[in-house]
Amino acid sequence: MRQRVYLASKFIVPSLAKDVILVKSFMEKIKDCGRFPLTLIKAGPGYGKSTSIGFYFKNFGKRYYWFNLSGDNNELFNFIFDLIHSVRISNPNFGQDILKVLDETESLRDNWEHIINMFINGLWELYGEDEEEIYLIIEDLHRVQDQTEILEVIIYLVNNLTPGIHLVITTRTLPTKLPWQQWKLKGKVQTISEEDLAFGEEDVRRFFAIRRGTRLDPEVVELILDKTEGWAIALEMLNESFCLEKIEDLDEEIRENSQELFSYLAVDVLDKQENELRDFLLKSSILAYLNESVCSHLIGKDGPDLMRQVIIKELFIYEYGQNNYRFHSLFKDFLQHTAKQENYPLKELHQRAAQYFLDGGYMEEAIAHLIKAEDYSQAIELINKISPDFIARTRFNTLLF
Repeated sequence: MRQRVYLASKFIVPSLAKDVILVKSFMEKIKDCGRFPLTLIKAGPGYGKSTSIGFYFKNFGKRYYWFNLSGDNNELFNFIFDLIHSVRISNPNFGQDILKVLDETESLRDNWEHIINMFINGLWELYGEDEEEIYLIIEDLHRVQDQTEILEVIIYLVNNLTPGIHLVITTRTLPTKLPWQQWKLKGKVQTISEEDLAFGEEDVRRFFAIRRGTRLDPEVVELILDKTEGWAIALEMLNESFCLEKIEDLDEEIRENSQELFSYLAVDVLDKQENELRDFLLKSSILAYLNESVCSHLIGKDGPDLMRQVIIKELFIYEYGQNNYRFHSLFKDFLQHTAKQENYPLKELHQRAAQYFLDGGYMEEAIAHLIKAEDYSQAIELINKISPDFIARTRFNTLLF
């Protein structure tokens, strides 16, 4: 007999503030979750996945069961055991027979389908009692995304859930082993992305109206969005520390009050990466945009592969034109701050980047890196070289660098 005791906190929605602000684009999509067997919510840390989904299901009269994955759920038995208990915790009569079969099954790897069939049938019976839709919420799928057997269970659930029963899954990254395209073609899945969770102009105005009782001018909203890109955790930081009367000092204010955010990113993102990828993130943060060519020049032969790893892991990196990418501005600030704290050779890196852009004929980018490398003589030489053409085209602001 296997010994396992469930941990009740894994099946309870985390504590939420009373004044959670749900983003309009998120609300438009989550209201449709009853139309799909699976709703996938994919976003990086700090975008409010858990907060948004928890608040919605707690306050909009939905019947839901919550399952927050942890590291020990990467074993098939533990995953199925806790999956059953996510329903049992509020329905004590549910699944006793399933647990008995689970415990008695010797080769779970070859016989889990029978157990999951019993689980699906049990949910169907619950639904049949009053025909109230059931939502099974699985949090943090990225914790087990490399476990093929568990992903097979997820696939089986999506393909075999009965009408009236739905999966809602949150994750930081998109597991490549799941048949997303097939599900999309069959209308089995809708995706809620970072873009849907990011605050827009109307959301930012509502956020500060509720939290501060303040109506922001359009130019203030634009400045906040330009710096935070609608990132929920950054807005929370501003709300706690920022004096709205000093909006012109926004950049300085963020730098002075970003320690909590930076600590969060260090613990939850940067320090979880392997050393080589961590090193790449810190070095490449000096770049305004990344592509395979510049990464190869700056980092070495492994640069392009490391960049692809960052893209696959979706570490606050976004497409920026064809085959170019950029970091979220605040994540970039954090990386540069960390690189400086750890005494990375930033001047040398900027010098190397400047040479790359100089060789490619990208004078503006080269000058920007030369200035940061404190190679002022070469920067002035280049500025003098390009200034006649820029003046002729009235690009005076560019010449200010």
